[in-house]
Amino acid sequence: MRRYKWSRERCAFGEEDLGGQRMIHPTDSRYLVKELAQFLSEEALLRYKLRVEAAHAQALCKIGVCSSKVSEEISAAAKLEIVGLKEVGEMEKLLKHDVRAMVEVLRSKVSSEARRYVHLGLTSYDVVNNAQVLALKDAMYNVVLPDMTSLLETLLALAMKERDTVQIGRTHGQHAVPTTFGREIAVFVQRWGEGIERVLEATTRLRGKIGGAVGTKASLGLLGDPEEVERLILQELGIDAAKISTQIIPFEQFAKLFAEVLIAFGTLADFANDMRNLQRSEIGEVWEASDERQIGSSTMPQKRNPVDWENIISQYRAVMPHIVTCLMNIESEHQRDLRDSAATRYLVPEILNAFDHSIRRAERVVKRMTVDKEAMRRNLEADSGFCLAEAAYIAMAMAGEEDAYGYIRSLSIKARAESKRFDDALKKDAKFCSLIENMSPEIREVFTRPERYIGSTLKQVDGVAEEWKKRLPILWEEIRKRAA
Repeated sequence: MRRYKWSRERCAFGEEDLGGQRMIHPTDSRYLVKELAQFLSEEALLRYKLRVEAAHAQALCKIGVCSSKVSEEISAAAKLEIVGLKEVGEMEKLLKHDVRAMVEVLRSKVSSEARRYVHLGLTSYDVVNNAQVLALKDAMYNVVLPDMTSLLETLLALAMKERDTVQIGRTHGQHAVPTTFGREIAVFVQRWGEGIERVLEATTRLRGKIGGAVGTKASLGLLGDPEEVERLILQELGIDAAKISTQIIPFEQFAKLFAEVLIAFGTLADFANDMRNLQRSEIGEVWEASDERQIGSSTMPQKRNPVDWENIISQYRAVMPHIVTCLMNIESEHQRDLRDSAATRYLVPEILNAFDHSIRRAERVVKRMTVDKEAMRRNLEADSGFCLAEAAYIAMAMAGEEDAYGYIRSLSIKARAESKRFDDALKKDAKFCSLIENMSPEIREVFTRPERYIGSTLKQVDGVAEEWKKRLPILWEEIRKRAA
């Protein structure tokens, strides 16, 4: 077994040579959302850091610290094409500091006149925190939020399509009372839509800061009005300023965003698990589409597994525990320590990539999913009328029976023990029949047609549909106006 000796030099920017072998994260080899890479890769983060350095140079020019010529020279050099990831990585091996490595490479690309102004008065996390905010906003507005909203539209269409498809409801894995498949999808439409709004709000509330060492802005005060320096830099970047900070932006804003993302991911995983269970052989009410050559098992040719839904649940399991890390990252001793640094490098790409990969997978499956209405009808019929027990006891209570619940419970236990249909037991029960004989035809019909016992289901679906048809255009407008 070949052994590799750890060294800081090996680890800088993942450029190490492992003799032809590389440690590959499953995101890169199996689950990568390529559109996110342009915002979340190491190269992307360097690009955002350089944008901060360029904005800093422009601010120095505006307050009269440096000439426009110097500002333009630094801004022109602060590009990935000039300050490359590989060169910065090589410098980091020498300096053991990622931001100062970038600064030194940038300084080497400008004239001696401009060199002294690069990064002047800034601390590392004036650069890093603002780069993180830029990356997150771009990733959310350009990829994640549009994908979330697209899935919402797909779910809404499914809810309306299956609005009156009657299905037996289930609680604790047992038959309960009838519902419609469309209503159950509408529940997820509402939950998912509200999740989008919370994620959007958390994204818009991301703030930046320019505060220098420990956040006092003392270094900026040597350049001019410190508040004006901060305002000019953040204005150029399109970021609102935090009211106050230490040497870093307090992590609460990032924890809030990731918490809302993971809550929404939990909603998606819950939906996936429901669909997965409905594909069980003994239920068989929905089915993932299966490609012609798709294999379900390496040894059982007949298998047709809910692999897409299970993958979504597995992705959620992989990143959901990161919420603990997010909450731990809120703690930073005094004005700054590095205990959050490595952890955050994992958090951002892992959470967002797993989430967006799963959103796209879910939308693809929903669009191709088969809803077996006959299986839903068959499962409702197989309930043998026991789903009417609630309606029966309420009807008897309304007719004056003191212990209607106990009476119907005993009747249902007896029917099960004798392997009889419960609706037949009701028809043959003289007391029940006499108590409901004067009730409306609509109520009496329920006891012969359980598919009628769906309450205000259709109205609920229509209400959700009406609400989100109004809110969707507003959501799209809010997202698109903030996209890069």
